[in-house]
Amino acid sequence: MPGQRLRSPRPAPPLFAEFSPLRKVLTVVGAPLLFGVIAAFTLVWWLPAWWTWQGIGILGAVVGGYEHLRLGPAALRGAAGGLVAAAAVVGLRAVLPGEDVTDFDPVSFPVTAVIASVILHSGGALLRRRRRDARPVPAE
Repeated sequence: MPGQRLRSPRPAPPLFAEFSPLRKVLTVVGAPLLFGVIAAFTLVWWLPAWWTWQGIGILGAVVGGYEHLRLGPAALRGAAGGLVAAAAVVGLRAVLPGEDVTDFDPVSFPVTAVIASVILHSGGALLRRRRRDARPVPAE
């Protein structure tokens, strides 16, 4: 409408392609490795902690994908991150004492983790693309 101000959306976070090499390594390897280590401890500690941590991982994967405009790089990052995190869980689970608080199959878990991570990272990239294509809305 004439005379209405348009509210500009918040600026989007930087794209992964703009990250420094160190930040790229930390986000593709470091963060998933830390996530996997904590997940391994929650697996032998307390069931609600395990599932809460998995929920945090879901959010983290979507946010990681949001740093990409294209699905291919987001999916590749998801595959790498899922593999690193799953390897940490399986590797630590082999040496940590105690019983698992949930059914845990060290063979199928990495496959499931990689597939889920690829899907979630791709979903984040789709959200970023959708945001980029959005138009400003009138300010109230």
